[in-house]
Amino acid sequence: MPKRFFRNVQEKKYSRYNKFLFDQNTGKVTTWQGKSASEAELSTIDIGPCIHDMISILYYVRNMNFDQLSVGETIPVDIFLEEEYPLTVRVLGKNEEKRIKGLGKFKTHHFSPEVVAGEVFNEDTQMSVWVTADQNKIPLMIESPVSVGQVRVILQTYKGLRHDFAVNE
Repeated sequence: MPKRFFRNVQEKKYSRYNKFLFDQNTGKVTTWQGKSASEAELSTIDIGPCIHDMISILYYVRNMNFDQLSVGETIPVDIFLEEEYPLTVRVLGKNEEKRIKGLGKFKTHHFSPEVVAGEVFNEDTQMSVWVTADQNKIPLMIESPVSVGQVRVILQTYKGLRHDFAVNE
């Protein structure tokens, strides 16, 4: 569960500042939101139980027991990004092989978190996340179209894993 979230975007004339402090016990999030840290307005907002931010939602889903999930199944998740959104994550594949450039071929679980349409994502954007289908469930690759192109995140290196990390090649 998230405790704090921070975003500071500065791109040409566009700027956005968000700082969220989550108190899961009281069901509140304290926010500072605005164009910059100096212009951010402070507020406290009530949130539902089990609320996530943009990063913790990936950790939440990757730690689910994929043996108990079916391809096509959707998992409800609530995310806080300036306000609370009820979203879903769809299971797209289980134990499928995926080649990661520079690392090799892996058995992966493939899922797609629903995104919030707005400044970054267009309506009906489909994000894809591949995690290893082992006990580590390491995020290997994330792909998503964004309003100005596409983002691709690929694991480059890793260390200190709790479980053995096996490449299928």
